[in-house]
Amino acid sequence: MFTTLIGARTNVLSYYGHGGIGKSALSKHLEGIDLEVDSEISPQALPPMLSLRYDLSTSSARDAESILLALRAKLAAANVRAPAFDLAFAYYWAQTHPGQHLTEYLSRSTVSGRASEMTDLGSIMQDALNDIVGQVADVSTFGVAGAAFRLTKGIAATVSRRLDNSKILRNCKYLSEALNEVNMVDLRMFLPHFLAWDLHQAQMNHEGHAPARTFVVFFDSWEDVQADSGYRGCLEDVLSQLVFLMPNVLFVITGRERLRWAEKESAAYLTRSGPNFWPGLALSESGEKDQHLLGTLSHKDSLEFLHVATAARPIEPDLLDALVAQSGGHPDYLDAIIDLWQGALTDGSPLTIQSVSGGLPQVYQRVFRGLPPLERDLLLAASLVPVFSEEILSAMVPQATPLQITGFLHRHFIESTMSDWLEFRLRSSVAELVTASRNSSIWFWSSHQVRSALSNAVNQLLASCLTLPSVATLTSNIKLDQAIKFVISLERTGAELPPRTVDLIFAANVAGSAGRLFETEFGGESSYFSNVLRSVIALESSGVPSIGHPSDHEPRWLVDTHQVSIARHMLLEGNLSGCSEVLSTITDSTPTIAHRRSKLEILLASRSGELIRGRKLAENWTVQDERSDLLGHIALWQGDFVKARNYFQSAADFARSAARDLEYARGLRHQARVEAIMDHPDVESTLSQAQKVNLAVDSSIGLAQIEGTRGIVAARGGDTEASSFLLHMACRHFEESKANVDIASLCVSAVLSARLVSRTDLFDEWHQILDRVCLNEADSRLYRRTIAFVNGSIGQARQGLARDYDDPVNSARAWFEAATPRRKVILPVSS
Repeated sequence: MFTTLIGARTNVLSYYGHGGIGKSALSKHLEGIDLEVDSEISPQALPPMLSLRYDLSTSSARDAESILLALRAKLAAANVRAPAFDLAFAYYWAQTHPGQHLTEYLSRSTVSGRASEMTDLGSIMQDALNDIVGQVADVSTFGVAGAAFRLTKGIAATVSRRLDNSKILRNCKYLSEALNEVNMVDLRMFLPHFLAWDLHQAQMNHEGHAPARTFVVFFDSWEDVQADSGYRGCLEDVLSQLVFLMPNVLFVITGRERLRWAEKESAAYLTRSGPNFWPGLALSESGEKDQHLLGTLSHKDSLEFLHVATAARPIEPDLLDALVAQSGGHPDYLDAIIDLWQGALTDGSPLTIQSVSGGLPQVYQRVFRGLPPLERDLLLAASLVPVFSEEILSAMVPQATPLQITGFLHRHFIESTMSDWLEFRLRSSVAELVTASRNSSIWFWSSHQVRSALSNAVNQLLASCLTLPSVATLTSNIKLDQAIKFVISLERTGAELPPRTVDLIFAANVAGSAGRLFETEFGGESSYFSNVLRSVIALESSGVPSIGHPSDHEPRWLVDTHQVSIARHMLLEGNLSGCSEVLSTITDSTPTIAHRRSKLEILLASRSGELIRGRKLAENWTVQDERSDLLGHIALWQGDFVKARNYFQSAADFARSAARDLEYARGLRHQARVEAIMDHPDVESTLSQAQKVNLAVDSSIGLAQIEGTRGIVAARGGDTEASSFLLHMACRHFEESKANVDIASLCVSAVLSARLVSRTDLFDEWHQILDRVCLNEADSRLYRRTIAFVNGSIGQARQGLARDYDDPVNSARAWFEAATPRRKVILPVSS
């Protein structure tokens, strides 16, 4: 039975071989073949074969959630119900994506593109979920919470206790435990089991005996998954478990390398490994049952291939026949023969059967020796970097002419990356041979030459994607992702990164790349550089790493980037004095670091309640969207809500036009909050757009801020329960991100909301929360003043606040009036 969680799996086929040999073409051909199925299927049954193609070459699509949703979308398109998965996924989603509507998430994803028949997966799952919960648990209020696809812990626990009420789900093993799971990583890993269980119900024929439908999933570009493997929890571990938990789905995997799941060494990074789990993937004397090497050509086809390639000066027939026999039809061997033939044309050395003897490594060594000296330098340079362009290769070997570089790029050991920017890479097998040969007399480059070449490569990379250092942005998000991965790869090899790399780090932050760069891009054991990079770009998302002390050899710019990150997190945590102390230690004069330090000083002034001083500093700020955002906050706390809204709207508009996604997300959510405070008619539309954009940049803090704003909106609508629920959920999510300063600000929103619904009993609760998160009175001064204003303490506004407010009394009145419920005018009914 498919529900068995032990035993062997035979539901995976692997086709592998080097690039360009036709793996993707074969995969697409297999996808188009109709498999034989039971002829007794009823006319009303679903199509006998469902298939999903999933390309893993795109970073933004290489995560477990996207893959699971693509599988679910394909089933939804075929009208397959999946109640067990929908229920378990809803619980997982509510805990890991607080405040995020699944429908909005799907609207920005490429899931619909991978399952073109899908119309509205979010609505399908939501409707099914409402039916399940209503039937099983009789939770009459779920429809309200369910509108946000929210299955709270309380409702999930109720459902888990009452599964026997459901004819459909009462026999779904492990579902009850899943709805009480506290570890969401474990739950996510187990979600495929429930999708397989649902599929099994649909696969049974009308008599309930045998599978009636086949579901085939094609994973293409598997080499991109393997490149990031090597530690428990990597994507290959996640996907191998998905395959294991869905034995009623056939997975066809194509890539450059064979799957190593059956090898004992894979136990270091796979939860389930070895021949007992994957017998068809094990290498034995009889070969591999379910793994197939592509690319060995027949003798006839090999002869034809070499005959055409060497037509300019044909190889003597007997020698050609012997060369083909020696190659065994292996494409790498045949390519090496062509390279040797080209070398023979150049230097006059004869091509003999001995030229291709001794195995492929020896053959390629002869190819390398036959290259002109300058091409050897280009080959060595190419082996030092993961990918490259003509410009990067030229920077690494400046003595090479454009014509020489073009000729080198036509060598058979150069592969296309299918990218528009970093278009080339060295074939992995060749790169390994070159790396192993670097210390020989042929390949010797001094350590100084290697450092210089790598430094030139990084500088060329940065020059091609960055604009002005002080306001660095990237020309595209695709370039951003590639550049980040490039510098991480080089830094891991010991390359010395130039100071301008800091521009790339903060450009990644401004462009909101945290939602696209996953843990797999950084590896299980990240370096100091990788951790600093992630701490900067992931400030507003979950999973910010803890960073140890730098070693003595770390460059000053990187250490100060770390200090900027620490100061930002201290400010976020509400530790204003600690933030000030850290800022005083930053000495690097790199323009980007100085820029970030100055911005933190403005934020520190405004959050300390020094609003007039903060405004004076912000008025001279040169970056338009940041300037408007800074001034918008100061106007907000001054109680000038109209001016604040205008500033935030201006910030959002500029950031959007400049493709500065994170600043766009910030401007929108701040605009929504001030609109909620002033009861602006556009607040709902602003909230909707803010939700989409903050979700797109993976801002946990932004989404929690939006949740808090929805709490104000609910209070204005008189919905005390919904308001309290949203505000408390926002508080919990801020706590998870250690965003104490946002909790302090939320306390103001909560007290304002409590006054709007006439619940003065909630004041003490939120005052206690404020006391808990603020380290001292100085850190909470701004928020205590504003709460006093909200509660109508005009007297406090007259107590020496002229230093910080333009007009303290008017500020107090503005906040008090914002928290005063609007009276509805009831017009008389005409007779």
